[in-house]
Amino acid sequence: MNTYKQTIKQKSRLNIWETAIARLTTQAESSRILESNYLTNLIDFCWKDTLNQVDIYDESIVLRNGYNWVQKISDSYKPKAASELKIAFFCGPEPENDLDILLSLDVRIENIWAFEIDNNSYNTALQKAKESYPKLKIFPGSIGEFFKTTHHTFDIIYLDFTSSLLTKKSPPLGVINSVFDNQALSDLGVLIVNSCEPDANEDNATFLASYFMNHEIIESSVINKTNDDDYDDNYDYFSLFIESPTSQGYDDIKSLAKVIKTNISGAYSAFSTSYVMHYASMISPTLRFLQNNSLKRQLFNDKKAEVTATFAEIGSTDFFKTLISTDGEASSPSILGNRFLDNESYPFWNFIDSLNGSGTSISSYFKSFFTTSKEGVSILNAVQFRESFHSMFTGARKLLSQRMLNAIPQIIKAIPDARGGLFCDRPLPRLWLEVALNQLGAPYHVNVKMHKRWKYKAKTRTMHTDLFVFDRCRGFYDSMPMIDQYETILTNIEEQIFARCCIDIIGKQCRWPTPKLYFGSNLIGINESDWSEFAELREREIIKE
Repeated sequence: MNTYKQTIKQKSRLNIWETAIARLTTQAESSRILESNYLTNLIDFCWKDTLNQVDIYDESIVLRNGYNWVQKISDSYKPKAASELKIAFFCGPEPENDLDILLSLDVRIENIWAFEIDNNSYNTALQKAKESYPKLKIFPGSIGEFFKTTHHTFDIIYLDFTSSLLTKKSPPLGVINSVFDNQALSDLGVLIVNSCEPDANEDNATFLASYFMNHEIIESSVINKTNDDDYDDNYDYFSLFIESPTSQGYDDIKSLAKVIKTNISGAYSAFSTSYVMHYASMISPTLRFLQNNSLKRQLFNDKKAEVTATFAEIGSTDFFKTLISTDGEASSPSILGNRFLDNESYPFWNFIDSLNGSGTSISSYFKSFFTTSKEGVSILNAVQFRESFHSMFTGARKLLSQRMLNAIPQIIKAIPDARGGLFCDRPLPRLWLEVALNQLGAPYHVNVKMHKRWKYKAKTRTMHTDLFVFDRCRGFYDSMPMIDQYETILTNIEEQIFARCCIDIIGKQCRWPTPKLYFGSNLIGINESDWSEFAELREREIIKE
């Protein structure tokens, strides 16, 4: 029987569980994205320092209303003790490895679910549970299938894979997706993903290059090697984000794959973090939204032919002919070929489209994975809608429902800085479209400040661990009206400021790892105050023997 009791593995387990439980108990206030001190500062900034220049109002009243609103947001979070946390983890044949740590941290065994898909490992684990942990619940099967057929939610989910996230057999990416698609994580919860670094071969390098090629911002570790021997655990290291691979001189996937093949560790590290953050906050909520026809009609055009034609236009290469025939000048706003002309606005769509290879390649497998429909919608469909938001009020208007085309302009008319000049960013129409989708699609937003990453050598393989803290920000989304009432409620300047405060703070959390989420939502810019910075992502800590 394989054993997982190596000293370094036990050390990593202790780090992981102590951190995860602290994030939801003693550090719970810092784990909230809608953090009270920041929101209070932002209310003061809006009414005391900015809007007083253009409007007449009773400052004492608007500030009192603002502070009361901040308190309501705070009250939407419910504190928990370790004994109240519900936890799910892969147990393998040795459930005691994690259980003993959890029990020592005051987690109740009645709140713990263990999962094991391998029959032999399950039987071994079950026998140990009968002898020492009779109240432990062990599910003999896939955790993803469990999520689909039950309505359990967990405060902490630990996915301890023995393979890389690029694996085709029982793909770990499918399990990760199922956490969010089935809303298995609590409104404020922790997801831990541990996986094995893949081999540095052409297949893996090409897949990773395809993923990063069209991102406007990437972690520098994708292309720049780091030396683990230089790591000093007495310091906090923050990851550097740089402009797109194209900006770095990589003209195509092949040239990027060549450098990634020599730097598989750094590129895989970035992918392990980036994919989960993007899927949780942008792709999964859109997928869930599109799978419900009643929800879909709220935002999007239900005339399938018009939607299909619009996406075909965005992805068409006929723009080359148009540019030639018009000498490069367009007579009106056009979306023809936008996916190529503005490739960094469509990173996932271009990623999925570029996944071509032989029948046994990783790229070929995941092409099918991302394009296969579930409940009538594929991940590609969700990506196409989400990445077209920025053009839906210009050339891609046919993607929107009439109610959205009616509601958003009314909000824009009431915005005091609709043309800019007051706050850092001018709130473009797509921001309100994002709010509308997220209100009903229920995303998981990542708290980048509280994110933690590790790296260690287990037996012969290097392992990468990410501890994500997710906040669904329900205090914000639940306070919003339905779409048909946007023009009534959000034309009230106080309500509008409340909403903009929330998208400001969510946008500042994700600016570097998921830059498309609420892009251009800043009320106050960075460096305008010592409390208004973008969240920084920490580099991986190196766990040593």
